[in-house]
Amino acid sequence: MQAGPPTRARWIVVAILARRRRSAAWLWAAIVALLRDRFNANEILVSLMLVYVADDGAELPRLRAVEGPGGLQLPADHQRS
Repeated sequence: MQAGPPTRARWIVVAILARRRRSAAWLWAAIVALLRDRFNANEILVSLMLVYVADDGAELPRLRAVEGPGGLQLPADHQRS
């Protein structure tokens, strides 16, 4: 993108990203509230555990990038002898 005054397309992208962020935050809070109400779970612990789940989910594509044909390992040309 070139530097300059913001165009209408840029503002549309910003609005879409803001809406997606708001929806994700709503979903996150809904999961925590559901677990608190249904199972009387501690809200702070549930939220912290969801952070670990989200972190693992975000790391999954990186792990699959180094996954070899036989499972979680480096590709054959990088293995140690």
